[in-house]
Amino acid sequence: MDGSFAGYIGSCVDVTERKLVEEIRADVIRTLLEAQEQEQTRIARELHDDISQKLALLSVEISEMKETLPHGDSESNGCPRETSPGAMFRYPILVA
Repeated sequence: MDGSFAGYIGSCVDVTERKLVEEIRADVIRTLLEAQEQEQTRIARELHDDISQKLALLSVEISEMKETLPHGDSESNGCPRETSPGAMFRYPILVA
């Protein structure tokens, strides 16, 4: 060898199929994430609506209960007249 150029030695690997699989994988992941976000949004909306309805019903029931309590002593018959949010935890309402 005198240091002159004798030629090339190399190899070639076709990565076309691997690139296609990677693109398909990325599309599937993107589709799954979008479906997951839509499902989370649907569940959140249902929970919000359900809780809102229950709170509205509870508010109506509390108002009706307040009307039936005798006026005067705030703790007549052991029933508190306080209806603040904290009162609901201190004095749970038993619904039959």
